[in-house]
Amino acid sequence: MGVPYDAGAAVSESSIFRVMKYDAPSAVGSAVVLVPHTDKNTLTVLVQQGGVQGLEVLVDGDRWVPLAPRDGYFVVIAGEILKLWLEWQAWSNGRLTAAKHRVVLTPEKDRYSFGSFTLPETSSVVKPPEELVDEAHPPRYKPFEFLGYLRHVEANAHTTYLSREDSIDVYATAAASV
Repeated sequence: MGVPYDAGAAVSESSIFRVMKYDAPSAVGSAVVLVPHTDKNTLTVLVQQGGVQGLEVLVDGDRWVPLAPRDGYFVVIAGEILKLWLEWQAWSNGRLTAAKHRVVLTPEKDRYSFGSFTLPETSSVVKPPEELVDEAHPPRYKPFEFLGYLRHVEANAHTTYLSREDSIDVYATAAASV
């Protein structure tokens, strides 16, 4: 992408580790137990345990592809902040996008996964590195404080907002004149 290896090294980040249990649905057939969404963080690293299928990723905007659990493998998911800043979508100035995913289960077994979620410190200003902005790639997003973005997402959580893959676009899209 034309960015030095250590670009963004000065950005403070933190991680959250979660153990997630998804209860098997009681009805016959499959059920969506985690709605389709994009992560609002920088990067998610998952370990799927117990061999129970469930994680699916949206491909080409119309096809759900299951990611089979495999011992010793990690699943790495780009979040919306990566869209901006290899805090990706915002950091990459829109060149990378957040992966929309969901969890679908059948009644056989509960599903467990372990996740490490990396996110900027709340006071961090998210913006693309200068190397990713030029005449051919004008800024797509205005710089913003990560805490403001989190508050915006939380304030809109009562809507279908959390399942939207464009919350960064809604919150931080730069004016065309920038």
